[in-house]
Amino acid sequence: MKTFEKGAEDMRLFIAIALDECIKTKLSEIQETVKRMSVKGKYTAPDNFHLTLYFIGEVSEARSEEIKSAVKKVADQSSGFELTLEYLGHFQKKERHILWVGVNGYTDPLYKMNFKLRSELEKESLSEGDMDYTPHITLGRQIILPRPFDEFKQHVDVTGTPLRVNSISLMESKREEGELVYKSIYTRSLKQSSDIGREGTDSERP
Repeated sequence: MKTFEKGAEDMRLFIAIALDECIKTKLSEIQETVKRMSVKGKYTAPDNFHLTLYFIGEVSEARSEEIKSAVKKVADQSSGFELTLEYLGHFQKKERHILWVGVNGYTDPLYKMNFKLRSELEKESLSEGDMDYTPHITLGRQIILPRPFDEFKQHVDVTGTPLRVNSISLMESKREEGELVYKSIYTRSLKQSSDIGREGTDSERP
C-alpha cells in the first residue's frame, strides 16, 4: 500500500456522491433512532452525509488537479442512475461499531466507477490500491450498542427511500473552528438519457 507524506499545504481528499437535503433529512431520522437506542457514540453531522466512491487521503493541492481530471473522465463515461437506502450495516472492532446505511437498486455503476477511478488514479500514483469497496453512508462511529447488532438492526427502519445519482464530487475533509467538515471542491455531472453526444457540466469551488 502506498503512503503519502503530509506537507503543510496538503489536502485530505475523497471522491463521493453528494446527497440532497431530502436524503439527508431521511438519514437524520434514521440516525436519531440509532442515537435513542444506543449507549453512546460519535455521530456524523447531517451536512457531512455522503456516499464515498473512492478515498484518496493526503495529497498536495497541485496534485488535486490530476484528481479532478480523473473525476471528469470517469463521470463523462458514466450515466445517471437510481439507488435506494436499503439496510443498516456495521463494521465492528471489539465492542464498538461504525453504523452505516447501505444501498440497493442499480448498484453496478457504483462498482464500475470505483474501479475506473482507482485505475485512473493508479496511473498517477495517487491510489493506495485498496480493492475492497462497500458502498455505504456513515451514521456514526465508536457506537456502543445495548444488544447484539443483528437484534438491534431489526428496530431501525431504513428501507425504501430513492436516491438519484446525477453527479460525482471531489470532496475535501478539513477542520473549521474545531469542527470536521466535508466540502465539495469539484463536481462533474453524469450523462443523462437526454445528454447523449453532449458534453457534461461541472462546477468548482472558487
